[in-house]
Amino acid sequence: MKRFGCLLLLFCLTILSALPASGGAAAPPPVPAYFPFAENYVWEFAGEGIEFAAFTRRVEFRRGDRVQMSQSNGGTRLMNIYHVTAHRVIQTFSQAEVYDNPPLLDKPANLSVIVLKAPLVVGATWQNAQDRREILSVASTLQLPAGSFDNVLVVKIVSTAKEHQGDGYTLEYYAPNIGLVMQEYYGVNNFKVVSKLKSFRK
Repeated sequence: MKRFGCLLLLFCLTILSALPASGGAAAPPPVPAYFPFAENYVWEFAGEGIEFAAFTRRVEFRRGDRVQMSQSNGGTRLMNIYHVTAHRVIQTFSQAEVYDNPPLLDKPANLSVIVLKAPLVVGATWQNAQDRREILSVASTLQLPAGSFDNVLVVKIVSTAKEHQGDGYTLEYYAPNIGLVMQEYYGVNNFKVVSKLKSFRK
């Protein structure tokens, strides 16, 4: 009987040790997993709602934890710089109408926008100069033209600028090891713009 009791206790301890922490819910991946930035990564998005909803993002240059990405939607080409750390992703620079490919990583910062920030938990919020962001989900599943994505992080962005208050809000969706996979903008009078990932290549 004692032998059976010991075996039962050992079995229970083994099962408990295999369960994830926090009430059975696995912790989300770290912040950089949602913003990969190796050189030559390319994301192509299909768009709905307006002419320029489709766009292509591309890693142009990388140095350490800083990355320069281009984003082209057929109407303009943006060049953006991000600083990616273990705890946050910050956009530090943006310039429109860049049609060549100059390295800009040494340019002085012209903005500071926290794109993602730890802890990656539902209900976490942070404030930027022009917007407020909140994590709505860390475990969403999406079916997109590029495939199926699990454990998707969903961030709601609401403008706090006086001239844009009440205009609507944006949802950004990030998949582990892929990055941004979808954007949705919800405006007044049921206006909606959607950009969905259709391909990702390294």
